[in-house]
Amino acid sequence: MALFLFLSGMWVVCDSQFPMLFSGNTVRVVFLSFVTFMAMPVSLLLYVRQVLRRQRRILDALCLAQVLNLLVMLVCYLLRRKEPYSTLIVCHALLVCSMGAVLCLCVRERQRGNLETRGIISGFVLFGICGIAAMALFYLMPGRNYAYLYSIGLMLFALCLACANMKRLYVQMEKSVHAETYQKMAYSDALTGLENRMALEKRQTQMPDRVTYVLFDLNDLKGINDHYGHSAGDTAIIAAAESIREAFQGLGRCYRIGGDEFLAVLEDASDQELLDAEQTMYQYLEQKSRRLPYEVTVAMGTARSTGPEETEDSLFSRADERMYQRKEQMKKERSKR
Repeated sequence: MALFLFLSGMWVVCDSQFPMLFSGNTVRVVFLSFVTFMAMPVSLLLYVRQVLRRQRRILDALCLAQVLNLLVMLVCYLLRRKEPYSTLIVCHALLVCSMGAVLCLCVRERQRGNLETRGIISGFVLFGICGIAAMALFYLMPGRNYAYLYSIGLMLFALCLACANMKRLYVQMEKSVHAETYQKMAYSDALTGLENRMALEKRQTQMPDRVTYVLFDLNDLKGINDHYGHSAGDTAIIAAAESIREAFQGLGRCYRIGGDEFLAVLEDASDQELLDAEQTMYQYLEQKSRRLPYEVTVAMGTARSTGPEETEDSLFSRADERMYQRKEQMKKERSKR
């Protein structure tokens, strides 16, 4: 399409009187005008061929005919056998046939659901009307300036294509945004905003040398649901998730892997950083519990990888075992109060 617009601009300039002001060789200017005019349909047919999904052989045949006509004109001009005007009638006939074929093919493609042809159809109708008017003026009133009609048609054609391309770009951007949104929804937990188990399973199976699994479990979620309702249970889960995220997000990635279970995957976290994050999490939990009629507490278990041979399953099992040990200890502490 860029080549078509360039050739069209070259033809409009060469067909005007403007080049005569700078070049005294009128024959070369006229020859360049013929070459650009006869090459324009070739580039336009190649563009339409890319848009269409079927019946491209007709366009290939028309494109070949246009190229052969251009070559005949060049040979005749170089051998000085005929003037370029002698091939102009054939060029106009091929141009009319090409425009008619493109319109028919685009209408068929549009009926089959190819929405990209909508702009081409509108543009070709306007371009065809102006082009036929320009050819009629050329044959019926020789010497009259007919190029301005073609220029108007070209401008309308380019405008239709630009509108169609802008609309297609908008649709593609909208699809991209939707796809990104769906991807985020697929890998994030709707209630807490943390990444979910699917996002965790998407991680590489190769474990880094220094990785720490921190497993969390919300205490007495069933009791909160029974005494205060399931909405209160959701509030407790959100409070736990926010506290875990605010404390551990800077050290790694946090996941909600079950109803009341969470996991933080930390890489290269030192013992002191882990201890500081744990204290920060309990502080946030304490602050949030003050605004609730129940206490939100979390049991935590930690396991650090022993080397490259460690698997995620073994690391998770060790963290899970220590988390349940901590959970039993917290139950005993609450029963003594």
